[in-house]
This record gives sequence, structure tokens and C-alpha cells, in this order.
Amino acid sequence: MTGAVHTSIDSDLRNVWPIGLLVRAVAKELGFPSRDAHLLELAVVEAVNNTIQHAYGCQPGRRVDFSLEATPQALIMEIADDGAPILQNILRQVANPAVAPKDATEAECGRGLTIIGRVMDDFSYSGKSGRNSILMRKNLPTESKAE
Repeated sequence: MTGAVHTSIDSDLRNVWPIGLLVRAVAKELGFPSRDAHLLELAVVEAVNNTIQHAYGCQPGRRVDFSLEATPQALIMEIADDGAPILQNILRQVANPAVAPKDATEAECGRGLTIIGRVMDDFSYSGKSGRNSILMRKNLPTESKAE
């Protein structure tokens, strides 16, 4: 099964839940076990919440773009914004698991990125020309690839 969805929400935390539901529903449809679908939902919701809280400082009226694409190999999700970029020291925590706390609840900041780094098979951040993008990839379960 392949396909893509692109949407935008206003930068209000009350607008995030439909994106989480979409991710979980698509993940289940693609054959992810319920636990994995829940973790994917959690990672994406954390990423969108981080955008609203940190890139936009919880200021409503700003746009958060979300894309989800199902390919024969993976579920690919992107969150993009025009807010403040992610600090490099926070990104280093995700890139180096030895630096990140073992329990994501131990950290005061960077928890969402730590969760994303642990749930996703691939994760990247780009901040260019005032546009930030978090790209996340989760490979499909082996039995789904054969369909």
C-alpha cells in the first residue's frame, strides 16, 4: 500500500491530536503491531509539540506542516515550520545515545528528540533559509513488505 497525506495545522497544542491519530491509523493499516503504531504516534506528536513549543514559543497563528508518505519499504513523515531552529547541543543528544539519558523522562529538554531517535529507523533535521524540517522514517514490518 502506498500513498501520501499533506496537511497544515495552526501552532496550537490543541490541534496536534488528529495528526497522532492519523499516524497510528496508517501504521496499523501498514501492518505495524499496536505497540509500534502507538510509539510512532508518540514520536510524531512529540515532534509536532516540540515545533509548537520551541520553534514558535507556543505562539498561535503560525503554520506547522505535516506530511506522511507510505512507500513499499517505509513510513516517512516530515514536520516543517518557519520558527526558531533546534539547538545543536540538543541534536547531539539524539545523534549520540551515550549522551542522551537512558530514561527520556530524566532530561529537562530534548526528551521528544530522544524518543524520536529511539522509535524511528532514521531521523534527520534540516534548518535552512528560515525553514526547519524534521524527517522521520520507520521501515515497514517485514511481513508488510511482502504484500
